[in-house]
Amino acid sequence: MSPDKIIYAIPGLGATGDLYAHTQVKGYVVKVLKWPEPRSGWTMKEYAAAFMPQLPVKSSVPVNLMGVSFGGMLCAELASMIPVNKVVLLSSCQNEQELPWTIKLFRYLPLHRVIPDYLICRIGYLTRPFLGFPVSYASHFRLMLRQMPKGYFYHCMNYIVNWKRRIHLPELVRIHGLNDKILWRSNISNVNFDIPNGEHVMVFTRYNEVNQCLEQVFNGN
Repeated sequence: MSPDKIIYAIPGLGATGDLYAHTQVKGYVVKVLKWPEPRSGWTMKEYAAAFMPQLPVKSSVPVNLMGVSFGGMLCAELASMIPVNKVVLLSSCQNEQELPWTIKLFRYLPLHRVIPDYLICRIGYLTRPFLGFPVSYASHFRLMLRQMPKGYFYHCMNYIVNWKRRIHLPELVRIHGLNDKILWRSNISNVNFDIPNGEHVMVFTRYNEVNQCLEQVFNGN
């Protein structure tokens, strides 16, 4: 497969490649990147750079990137580091200014620093309806949460709440749900495709509509 026909995808916080189980783009292969081990003291940009060994950065061919939520934030950072072709942000932000106050609040009230991983997983599981996961997917979602490496949530949540990026890249492709309760549509600029009633995990729950948008982005139809 030619590098320009590969879409390198990063899931959302606490999710595995299963989040893209239904994502299809004609003529392209979706390759989900693995989570690098996060480290204390890193920034969002430094964690994004940790994905580069999984990308053909030595090639002169610009790469295609796609990310959901936290994964999209990382793609926005990578887009400023390496040659890119298409960069798609699904249910995501491109800089700190697009984060809602509910997330920024943790900069000043860092409860995530004192909550152990197992409890964060439990909280994440209980809030799955808020994310938009259907009841039938509950057990699978719990399994994804449990697959995250030790210290993953603590460090990655630090990267998000302390994100200092202000760069605005108008060439990014934005696909966002109008019913996203985590990253509010009202905060997001330059959206290319609005999904009516789309929730935060619409890449999984509204995949037919998301795939239609991706077809337009990559194949022009």
